[in-house]
Amino acid sequence: MSEEKKAGKLSFLDNLKIVKKIKQNKHIGLIVVVIFVLILLLLLFSDFNFNTSKMEMLETSTYSTYYQYAETLENKLKNVLGKIKGVGNIEVMVSLDNNSYLNTSNSNTSSNEQSVEILPNISGVVIVSSGASDINVKLNLLTATQTLLDIAQNKIQIYVGN
Repeated sequence: MSEEKKAGKLSFLDNLKIVKKIKQNKHIGLIVVVIFVLILLLLLFSDFNFNTSKMEMLETSTYSTYYQYAETLENKLKNVLGKIKGVGNIEVMVSLDNNSYLNTSNSNTSSNEQSVEILPNISGVVIVSSGASDINVKLNLLTATQTLLDIAQNKIQIYVGN
């Protein structure tokens, strides 16, 4: 691009009122940096939870009790984990946090709105598998459970069964 064309484009920007105001303010660079840092901090510390885990396989059905929710989790988890090579016989137990609650009421929603289900937090999972003596099977069970339920590994215990 020739120097005349570059100068023409830059002179167009120079004629804008906002560019003139920005050039007059000596601290604009600092202000821009502060705004940028604030946006980054907001993104880092906000609770963006785009992860729809907790086994989205649970779909949108409602659960009337803790036990029904836990049983559904256990059955679906057992079904998926049982398909992993080498697992053998498997049993799964899911423990729910007593401090959370299961809210399935939709009394505040109109017929056009979908009810939002607040599900209890998972406090722990115990898996008993006849194939868990193989370290690879045990690792597969651990990572699959962590991924499906979106819980920390320290909440998952895996034992060798009969």
